[in-house]
Amino acid sequence: MLETTARDPANLNRIENLPNEGFRGSVIVDDFHRFDDKVKEEIADYMKVLADRDDENTKMVIVGINKTGDSPVKFASDLNNRIDPIRFKPTLPEQIFKLISTGESVLNVEIDTKEEISAAAQGSLHIAQILCKDLCLRAVVIEKCVDKQRLSVSLELIKQNAYENLERTFAETARIFARQKT
Repeated sequence: MLETTARDPANLNRIENLPNEGFRGSVIVDDFHRFDDKVKEEIADYMKVLADRDDENTKMVIVGINKTGDSPVKFASDLNNRIDPIRFKPTLPEQIFKLISTGESVLNVEIDTKEEISAAAQGSLHIAQILCKDLCLRAVVIEKCVDKQRLSVSLELIKQNAYENLERTFAETARIFARQKT
């Protein structure tokens, strides 16, 4: 199996040369959305060749952010019925609550606002983790507590900190999106 990512410069040549080297086996290409259109088109063409060969020993999995599965189809429309995009649904509130409860158990803490954090995460395990991490840092809990500790930190305070941290990543993208005309 070959595991690659568009974020690792050492992988870029290997990924770009896959169509020419006749690789056999399973290939996982992570961060597909980061490739330029030329590379995406070459990989889409390679996927089409693999599909035409009906080669059961060679499989390609591409992973990326939303709509990554649509990208190869943009370059090779006849792939549409030959690929299976896997869309992830938001995580259920019970699963987020379980994540938080598991963290409480591991750290030997009790979080007063776990129900509110679960709701504020709006189906995102990642957001729940960010909020819980900030809560623990503010409560100065960085390892398992010897004695059980109750963590009472304002949800509004940890949400504000999370927003400020996420702003570095998403603020400009959100501004561009907001300025788009419909």
